[in-house]
Amino acid sequence: MQGADDAVDGRARKAGVCRGEDLRERLDEVWVGLLTGRLPRATLERLVVQLGQRSTTGGDSRLGELLDEIELRTKVELAKLSYA
Repeated sequence: MQGADDAVDGRARKAGVCRGEDLRERLDEVWVGLLTGRLPRATLERLVVQLGQRSTTGGDSRLGELLDEIELRTKVELAKLSYA
Protein backbone atom coordinates (compact mmCIF):
# COMPACT_ATOMS: atom_id res chain seq x y z
CA MET A 1 0.00 0.00 0.00
CA GLN A 2 2.82 2.38 0.83
CA GLY A 3 4.34 1.78 -2.61
CA ALA A 4 1.08 2.83 -4.25
CA ASP A 5 0.96 5.98 -2.12
CA ASP A 6 4.55 6.80 -3.10
CA ALA A 7 3.70 6.33 -6.78
CA VAL A 8 0.71 8.67 -6.47
CA ASP A 9 2.84 11.25 -4.63
CA GLY A 10 5.51 10.96 -7.31
CA ARG A 11 3.00 11.54 -10.10
CA ALA A 12 1.47 14.49 -8.26
CA ARG A 13 4.90 15.98 -7.69
CA LYS A 14 5.84 15.52 -11.35
CA ALA A 15 2.56 17.13 -12.46
CA GLY A 16 3.23 20.05 -10.10
CA VAL A 17 6.70 20.52 -11.54
CA CYS A 18 5.29 20.51 -15.08
CA ARG A 19 2.65 23.10 -14.13
CA GLY A 20 5.34 25.22 -12.49
CA GLU A 21 7.53 25.08 -15.58
CA ASP A 22 4.59 26.04 -17.82
CA LEU A 23 3.78 28.96 -15.54
CA ARG A 24 7.42 30.09 -15.57
CA GLU A 25 7.37 30.05 -19.38
CA ARG A 26 4.24 32.25 -19.41
CA LEU A 27 5.88 34.66 -16.97
CA ASP A 28 9.00 34.77 -19.16
CA GLU A 29 6.79 35.69 -22.12
CA VAL A 30 5.25 38.52 -20.08
CA TRP A 31 8.69 39.72 -18.99
CA VAL A 32 9.98 39.81 -22.57
CA GLY A 33 6.80 41.55 -23.69
CA LEU A 34 7.18 44.22 -21.02
CA LEU A 35 10.84 44.78 -21.92
CA THR A 36 10.14 45.09 -25.64
CA GLY A 37 6.93 47.06 -25.24
CA ARG A 38 4.99 44.38 -27.12
CA LEU A 39 2.90 42.39 -24.72
CA PRO A 40 0.20 40.49 -26.62
CA ARG A 41 -3.18 40.33 -24.94
CA ALA A 42 -3.26 36.58 -25.65
CA THR A 43 -0.17 36.07 -23.48
CA LEU A 44 -1.88 37.69 -20.50
CA GLU A 45 -5.10 35.79 -21.16
CA ARG A 46 -3.23 32.46 -21.19
CA LEU A 47 -1.54 33.38 -17.92
CA VAL A 48 -4.85 34.24 -16.24
CA VAL A 49 -6.35 30.93 -17.39
CA GLN A 50 -3.32 29.00 -16.20
CA LEU A 51 -3.33 30.70 -12.80
CA GLY A 52 -7.06 30.05 -12.46
CA GLN A 53 -6.55 26.33 -13.05
CA ARG A 54 -4.19 25.80 -10.13
CA SER A 55 -5.68 23.49 -7.59
CA THR A 56 -3.20 23.68 -4.75
CA THR A 57 0.13 25.12 -3.73
CA GLY A 58 1.14 22.10 -1.71
CA GLY A 59 0.41 23.80 1.58
CA ASP A 60 2.87 26.62 0.92
CA SER A 61 0.95 29.76 1.89
CA ARG A 62 3.69 32.10 0.63
CA LEU A 63 3.53 30.48 -2.80
CA GLY A 64 -0.26 30.84 -2.80
CA GLU A 65 0.01 34.51 -1.91
CA LEU A 66 2.59 35.09 -4.64
CA LEU A 67 0.43 33.38 -7.26
CA ASP A 68 -2.59 35.42 -6.12
CA GLU A 69 -0.57 38.62 -6.56
CA ILE A 70 0.58 37.56 -10.03
CA GLU A 71 -2.99 36.74 -11.02
CA LEU A 72 -4.28 40.10 -9.77
CA ARG A 73 -1.52 42.02 -11.54
CA THR A 74 -2.17 40.12 -14.75
CA LYS A 75 -5.87 40.99 -14.58
CA VAL A 76 -4.96 44.65 -14.00
CA GLU A 77 -2.73 44.63 -17.09
CA LEU A 78 -5.54 43.06 -19.13
CA ALA A 79 -7.93 45.73 -17.93
CA LYS A 80 -5.45 48.46 -18.91
CA LEU A 81 -5.23 46.95 -22.40
CA SER A 82 -9.04 47.01 -22.65
CA TYR A 83 -9.12 50.76 -22.04
CA ALA A 84 -6.09 51.66 -24.14
